[in-house]
Amino acid sequence: VASVIEQRDSSICEGESLFAGGDWQFEAGTYYDTLSTSYGCDSLIVTTLDFGASVIEQRDTTICAGDSLFVGGAYQGQSGSYTDSLLAITVCDSLLVTNLNIEDCGEPYNIPNAFSPNGDGLNDIFRVTGDYLDFYQLHVFNRWGELLYEGPDGWDGTFDGEAQDLGTYVYYAKVFLTDGREDFAKGNISLIR
Repeated sequence: VASVIEQRDSSICEGESLFAGGDWQFEAGTYYDTLSTSYGCDSLIVTTLDFGASVIEQRDTTICAGDSLFVGGAYQGQSGSYTDSLLAITVCDSLLVTNLNIEDCGEPYNIPNAFSPNGDGLNDIFRVTGDYLDFYQLHVFNRWGELLYEGPDGWDGTFDGEAQDLGTYVYYAKVFLTDGREDFAKGNISLIR
């Protein structure tokens, strides 16, 4: 009576197991199973087991203080190493390790809370400034909601050529940063002379 020999090559990932050689196997190797039938035929199953490699990728990322990045399953704003497991169906899972660094980038832009358009050459224009500023669009309103200024150059404290009264005005600014981000700022500006 003939014996049947079946050769099987199997691969599992770290932390997994496979039933071969009469037990659950957790290590690479060659395992033998002998199966007997009532007719006297024996079958030999030879299983060669190896471990597929998990892909581990590391990346270094730097963000500005006050910003956050989604890594390690949550938004992170502190320096450290964060691990994400990327699940796969046909191969072993991958691990992505992000080494997050926080850097003081300074304020991306600055909007003053007062200006003095008195012609002395100091602080005469209400404008947005900053090292990371690409451009901005500014809107200034009086206390009745009337639009006094709209543009990218800054407000000189006039409306239709007339100097506006001392007081508090409302501004809205759409700010475009050099890294491609956009921001929207609003607040009050005090006009003093």
